[in-house]
Amino acid sequence: PYSPVVLSQPSENRLALPVAPQLTFPCILDGLLKDVPIVPGLSDGCAANLGSANIGNDEFTMTLGTSAAVRFTGDRKTTDPDGVLFSYCLDENLYISGGASNNCYNAAERVSSETGLPLSVYDTADFREADPGSLIFLPWMFGERAPVQLFSPLTGYVNLASAHTPLHQFKAATLSLLFNIRVITDRLMQLNGTRFSCMHLSGGLSRFETIRSLTSAIFGVPMVEHATSESSALGTAFFAARVTGLVADYNPVHQWNPVVNRVEVEPEMKDRYGEAYGRFTTGFQW
Repeated sequence: PYSPVVLSQPSENRLALPVAPQLTFPCILDGLLKDVPIVPGLSDGCAANLGSANIGNDEFTMTLGTSAAVRFTGDRKTTDPDGVLFSYCLDENLYISGGASNNCYNAAERVSSETGLPLSVYDTADFREADPGSLIFLPWMFGERAPVQLFSPLTGYVNLASAHTPLHQFKAATLSLLFNIRVITDRLMQLNGTRFSCMHLSGGLSRFETIRSLTSAIFGVPMVEHATSESSALGTAFFAARVTGLVADYNPVHQWNPVVNRVEVEPEMKDRYGEAYGRFTTGFQW
């Protein structure tokens, strides 16, 4: 049902209704909820960002789950002329902006199955040392939302040669999945005129140590891990505490989900994969 109170507002005010402490709509559902406090909802993207203790505009959160997403918190709405990025309203002063990819853990699992290599190969010396060279994987196995919009799958290998082993193919696929997410992040920085100095990482694929070090090198910023990766659930709980007045601002979220590990950028890996990222981005029309 629609709230007549909200609909009676001028259109420019409907997106600027205050979040805290609570909203009370005097007539909803013919009075059945008369004078019942209404707490505005929170999207999963906002919740995940908040739960990962990301409240500064010089840091971003990356989720490497079945799909992937990058988001950051800022004081202005991000408008993307191509409609690739999103921008959620966290409250009357802050926005969560970012982009999402259809392809991450789901694509890694498919390539793992096709090559006959288990995902546990990620944390082996052979995977870390494997060099796929100019081999590029088209990572849009499940269509795509960002950084390109594809309604049909587009996948396969470019420059595949007989010398490329299944391990090379798996490494190239993993790198291309991460490169795809970096393209989203670069666009986010370009539209907001900012650069990130820290990354919060979560999601099932991030449980592998090699993935964490690769991600830090590819994005060129240190990565922090938190006490819990259940950032959406924690963010929802913290937001409820915020709008009901149990906490005065967002700063206590750092105590709710403290940093337990920090991965620094390895300069040699940053240079190596920076060159590979260049080959990936020049190979396509974005």
